[in-house]
Amino acid sequence: MPAAPILTGTPVTGLLTYFALGNAATPSVVQDISDFLTNVSPSEDPDEIEATTFRNPNKRLLPGYATIGYTLTVAHSKESFAFFSALRGKLDVNFEYGPEGIEVGDTMITGTCNVFSVPDPTADVGSVTTFNVELRINTRTVGAFATTTATRTVGTGTLPRPSRPRPRPHAAA
Repeated sequence: MPAAPILTGTPVTGLLTYFALGNAATPSVVQDISDFLTNVSPSEDPDEIEATTFRNPNKRLLPGYATIGYTLTVAHSKESFAFFSALRGKLDVNFEYGPEGIEVGDTMITGTCNVFSVPDPTADVGSVTTFNVELRINTRTVGAFATTTATRTVGTGTLPRPSRPRPRPHAAA
C-alpha cells in the first residue's frame, strides 16, 4: 500500500478577511462590514446523544444538533455602534463570510443568522474600544466566490482591495 500524501497548505493571514451582514432595514441584502471588524470567531457546540445498548460494554455517543455561532469583535465608532445596535434581536439576517478574502475561488460561507447580543462597548486605556456581537447561525452553506470586484466601498470613498502576498519559493538546501 503506498504511503498517503502529506497534506500541506499556505497559511492565510486574517488581513484579507471579508464579512458582510444584512442591515436592519433590509436584512436579506448583505453589506460589507469588514472594516468595522477586528476579529471573527466561529464556534460550534454539538449535542451528544446517548445510544448505548443493553449488553454492550462500551458507551456509544452520537453527534446531535449543533449550535453554530460567530462572535464578531467590532472596533467601536458611532457608525459601527449604530449599525449593530439596530440589528439587536433581529432574526434571519443574511451573512457572507470569506475567511481567505473575496478572490475567485476563495472559501465563501453564507447563510442566515439571528443577532443575539450587541453589548455596550468595552473601553480600555491601552487599546481600541471594542464590543462583541454574538450571532447564532440558522442556515449555513459553504462554497467559493465565483466573481469578485476590484475595489470595495469603504465609508465615503473606495480603497483598492489588498492583494494576497505571493508565497516565496523555499531556499535550496
